[in-house]
Amino acid sequence: MKVYLQRYGVAGFLLVYWSLSFVNEYFLHKHPLSAESWK
Repeated sequence: MKVYLQRYGVAGFLLVYWSLSFVNEYFLHKHPLSAESWK
């Protein structure tokens, strides 16, 4: 049970980390003008 929980805990952590980095890069590259327009 501990190995099962540990394996899926690491997989879930990597999935969340990858999705956050993907969204961060998407908004940084997709909307570069929106951040400058608020200055």
